[in-house]
Amino acid sequence: MEVNPYLLFYSPAPGSNPAGSVSQIASLAERNRVSYPVQVPAGFRETPYFNQLIDELEARYPEQIRVVHRGPDPGYWIYSVDYRRLVP
Repeated sequence: MEVNPYLLFYSPAPGSNPAGSVSQIASLAERNRVSYPVQVPAGFRETPYFNQLIDELEARYPEQIRVVHRGPDPGYWIYSVDYRRLVP
């Protein structure tokens, strides 16, 4: 999955996510066997978009992704993912 640089830097449409969709990130997690994604409060330009996707992934698949650790600073979360059950 690639971030769309035009949408990221120049024209983020309301409600769009230049980092992709929940189904794309779920497929990517399954294909790459992602077990422990980390959510951070800041970083690169695409960080808020990836964090939004993690939040949406958690809402859509509550049995497959869950918070296992919250850092001492707000926004640092580590998730456990059962990637084998993300994509039917």
